[in-house]
Amino acid sequence: MTSSPQPPAPGDELALLKAEFEAGSDVWRSALGGAVCVADPEAARAVMGNRHGVVAETSDFYHHRHGVFGPRSAQLTIGRAARSLVQRHLLDHRADLPRLVAERLAPRSEWPDAGNLLVLRHLRDVLLHPDAPPGLHRTVEAIVARAVLAGARQRHSAPSRLLFRYRAL
Repeated sequence: MTSSPQPPAPGDELALLKAEFEAGSDVWRSALGGAVCVADPEAARAVMGNRHGVVAETSDFYHHRHGVFGPRSAQLTIGRAARSLVQRHLLDHRADLPRLVAERLAPRSEWPDAGNLLVLRHLRDVLLHPDAPPGLHRTVEAIVARAVLAGARQRHSAPSRLLFRYRAL
């Protein structure tokens, strides 16, 4: 009779990883849920880059009530353009971040909401054009408050969430 591997005791995760590395393998199936772990940087790049085409590329981000937005090539083009826009914004506004951290996180903050609200403030002009109607800005802030912040779903009843979603859409 064989027993299934037991998850490590809290704090023993590093011991488990050390044992796996010492076994001499750069790729292994984890005893925790059966996930595949990749330690070799080149192997990790191959997996993440899907170099061998074995991973089906999908994103639920592009799903909407009528199906899926566009072909995968269009999704990839949009994704690349969005990453480029965010990267440019972050480079152009990197000097603002220390002030925002001081205003939003110091001397005290409650996580994870403080982090989410900091990101919302720092990326506000990327999420919506500054000249977008004020009502649209308020809607985005309401979406964050009702769907992103910790415990948001529990603070609103199912009918209230459904009505809000209808109005937001």
